[in-house]
Amino acid sequence: MLCSCGPTLYYDLGLSSVSRPADLTDPYGEKTVVSSAEDEGPVYTYEDDNISITWIFTQYQFEFILTNKSDNSITLNWDNMKYVGYNGMTYGIIHKGIYLYEKDNVFQVPTVVPSKATYSDCISPVNVNANATSVTGWKPGDFFPQGSSFRDNIDALRRASAQIRVRILFQVLIDGVPNDYTFEFKINDIKTSKK
Repeated sequence: MLCSCGPTLYYDLGLSSVSRPADLTDPYGEKTVVSSAEDEGPVYTYEDDNISITWIFTQYQFEFILTNKSDNSITLNWDNMKYVGYNGMTYGIIHKGIYLYEKDNVFQVPTVVPSKATYSDCISPVNVNANATSVTGWKPGDFFPQGSSFRDNIDALRRASAQIRVRILFQVLIDGVPNDYTFEFKINDIKTSKK
């Protein structure tokens, strides 16, 4: 995003809730959500008996580190994962190695994570990041409101942001069975920075 002048708004996100499959015949164990601070910002870790996933939100993407805690390989089915934006709209996602201009013409090959192994990647909603370039792939857009009208009313935006949520539907195939985890993030704070 190009701004001619003024500060850019930076959103500090926090993991507010996790919904997981409700199949009581397949025990997931106790779930835990832990937050900690890192140099690049806060990180949030969700854990149950099958997976552990750490989320790091940057201005343009969601980075994650996933550990398969199960005794079987798990599969990440990228084409079945979704992002629900602050406006309630649902978008597909792309992950590392997929160019935005390919989003409509490419099948995202599922990723297999072996038992007791760790995998890291990043995801970004396809239609939020609409600034495609022909060779380099894509230039990220913004997840949340930007522009002078928002910067000029930062206090009102902070008050309104208490109700804003975004969600990631993260599908993990465990023993061939789709398990939809929904990670909900809320805005903790909004900061400005001069360009």
